[in-house]
Amino acid sequence: MAQARLGAIKNNHAPSSRFCLGGPVQGLGSRQHFRLAERAIELLAKGLSGKGEQLGLGHAVKIGWYLVFEDDTIGREEGLIRCERLDRLALRHSEDRYRRGEEAHSKGLQRLQTLLHHSGGIYFGDNLDAQLLLCHSSPQQRTKALVTLRFCCQGWAFAFIREGLQRYPIEHTRFSKRLSGDQWWHHPKAPHVLDPGDPAGCHPYPVELDLPPWSVQRDIDLRNWLFGFGAGIRIESPIELREEHQQRLQNALAVYGQP
Repeated sequence: MAQARLGAIKNNHAPSSRFCLGGPVQGLGSRQHFRLAERAIELLAKGLSGKGEQLGLGHAVKIGWYLVFEDDTIGREEGLIRCERLDRLALRHSEDRYRRGEEAHSKGLQRLQTLLHHSGGIYFGDNLDAQLLLCHSSPQQRTKALVTLRFCCQGWAFAFIREGLQRYPIEHTRFSKRLSGDQWWHHPKAPHVLDPGDPAGCHPYPVELDLPPWSVQRDIDLRNWLFGFGAGIRIESPIELREEHQQRLQNALAVYGQP
């Protein structure tokens, strides 16, 4: 049985969950999961920001509503923070006896905000120790938890990427400086600090992003965005992501009968 702030929630793809980060909600005794979704959406609608985020009960993205919860890790005060689509959850029954105090709940919310800030989405990996390291109070420890993604861009791709200042934390984002002769405008707060490459090259504009390891390793949203530029980018590191990009481009060519 899974314990949650909204009641006992059964999730076939996750271990037991201790609480939903949105706080207690009363009157959810129905076993039908659409009642949970209906109540969650009602609460979400009151607090959604322009970016479609709710740092309490759940998170709204283009494909559905997601519930944020924390796994119950035996023997540890903190649990792994996870997200799951509401239509994949079912409410079995309401359970009020195993709720944590408000102080522990507030700490969970603070960790969630940190994870959202650094991850750029709602995928937070499956390693509790990695999450806790990223949420450490020391900036030096948090920096150690990040992996640098470096790629170089063609001009047309860089024109889109350099305008996306809200996708990932600006303090962990670095863009290329202008090439000699470039006259494009950039935001005064944009971190254009990297030296550009050879002007004669096809990808002269470098970009660096410091991301959580789980984002680089498995985040679908990162891949949809990054790989969507196709040959407009060339990934330099990490090597595993570079090879994955190469394989996807080769697979696309193979569909059209090209080697």
